[in-house]
Amino acid sequence: ALQIRKNLPNPPHRILTNSRDPVWEIELAGDKTAYMRFNDREFDNQYIVYIDAEKFYYHWLRSTDGFHKCPTRAKMPLDRKYAGAETGFSHGRENPVPLAYPHITFTGNEFSISFTNGITRTIWLIANGAKSFPIEVREFSQAELFHGLMGVGHAPITGAELKM
Repeated sequence: ALQIRKNLPNPPHRILTNSRDPVWEIELAGDKTAYMRFNDREFDNQYIVYIDAEKFYYHWLRSTDGFHKCPTRAKMPLDRKYAGAETGFSHGRENPVPLAYPHITFTGNEFSISFTNGITRTIWLIANGAKSFPIEVREFSQAELFHGLMGVGHAPITGAELKM
């Protein structure tokens, strides 16, 4: 049975690199790390939310979206694009993968989590025991929903704030 931790994980750690894009170090199981980046070249009005991976997984499993249904952890490595995510994350700090871009929608008491981009990256992070990770959203209301349900650390930050 899935259990939600009472103690929240630390937010992902933003690191300094030669890249002009902000980069985060993601803590994985077994003292491993992964790296993700925010590509801010096109949109300054995006928001970054730091997500508790376990809470995201819990809420995604409960999601009513049939198209972007969350697989169980045991089935995550069977995703048809999982090997591509594995390759993408293997480049490490030198070539971090882009942030995922999920959405959350409420209809009455039910909600759904869907993705514009990054579903397999998210599956890979959960399957590899990520504690927390950053996501990208393009509306403040979405950022507030994600942060309220499963956020860690401070409130959502804008892409413009990251460039300062």
